[in-house]
Amino acid sequence: MADSRERFLIHLRAVRIAGMLNDLPGPWQGRISIGQAGYKPGRYDLLEFCFSLEYVLTDPIIATGTDKEIASLLCEYWGTLQELWPEAFRKPQEYDIQSILGRSSLHWLLPQVYSLCQSRGGWSKGVIKRLLAEMGIKSEFWHSLGEAWQLSHAPKCTAGLVEYLRGRLPKA
Repeated sequence: MADSRERFLIHLRAVRIAGMLNDLPGPWQGRISIGQAGYKPGRYDLLEFCFSLEYVLTDPIIATGTDKEIASLLCEYWGTLQELWPEAFRKPQEYDIQSILGRSSLHWLLPQVYSLCQSRGGWSKGVIKRLLAEMGIKSEFWHSLGEAWQLSHAPKCTAGLVEYLRGRLPKA
């Protein structure tokens, strides 16, 4: 893991990227805010969001992109997730996909998804969607207190959920 100065710079970068995602059309548009976001359905706290981006911004391949490129990549990724699991995004108060649990695990998974997409023809919405569809996961997986929540509360916490998701990804 990065030292404290390096982590600080990563988090500053994450703030810029989160701001861009807040402006781009997609599941995060207008939903990332500072402070009391947790008390408003469909709003997400900037600080929590930025911490979850650390998994993306420490990946040696993805991190070489510009902030705009990374924001576009994230926007496409999350837009594809929204198309794949629409019910989980329509009712954010009933599903964990956009909560810290879903955000962290799906950001943690992104570098592997990116790599697999590159080996299957490149990063595109169609390739992402086909790849993630092969996991066999439906919107209900993300329902509050559902399977994702149960996996994240196993002995390994969020790492247990990420390990499960990685295991369901197809091989290169």
